[in-house]
Amino acid sequence: MNTAEFLGITTAIAPDKPAMLFEGKRLTYTQVAERVNRLANALAGLGVGKGDRVAILQVNCPEFVEAYFATAKLGAVFVPLNFRAKEDELRYMITNSESKVCFVGDRYFKLVDSIRPALASVKHFVGIWGKGPGMLDMGWGGKTPPGPPLAGGVGGLRAGFFMPWSGRGPCVAPRRLRPGRTGRRS
Repeated sequence: MNTAEFLGITTAIAPDKPAMLFEGKRLTYTQVAERVNRLANALAGLGVGKGDRVAILQVNCPEFVEAYFATAKLGAVFVPLNFRAKEDELRYMITNSESKVCFVGDRYFKLVDSIRPALASVKHFVGIWGKGPGMLDMGWGGKTPPGPPLAGGVGGLRAGFFMPWSGRGPCVAPRRLRPGRTGRRS
């Protein structure tokens, strides 16, 4: 089971129940599922697919959760970055993870822009709550994102976390989560 299916199951059972409460705003499971589908569609349009890495540098917020589920829907690997990391640590984490897309919270625009030349694997930087220099804009502003939802979903794909550490070396993903693996035992 792909972890994105958990959202689909809960949406089917309790579509109008609150899924997230953030700064006085309430999103139902249906609203979150719609936003996740649209973001997955946008990521697919950027070329993200099974096994690709999608990084995020942001504090906890609804967009963080939505980015996780959208990444999982595509069978890609979600790379949460330590928002307290310094330039050299972030450079190491992003480079080591080989992330293709990097979501960046508005408070981190300057930091990411300063290390951007060293981040060759990142093809697209996407601003959360605004648009940094040379970044795409998530542009939701608390609204439902534009564009059609991703049809169907991607069944049977495994998604996971890649936790890049900068102190004692990288944390290697379990064998079952490495590219080319399905997670099933032979």
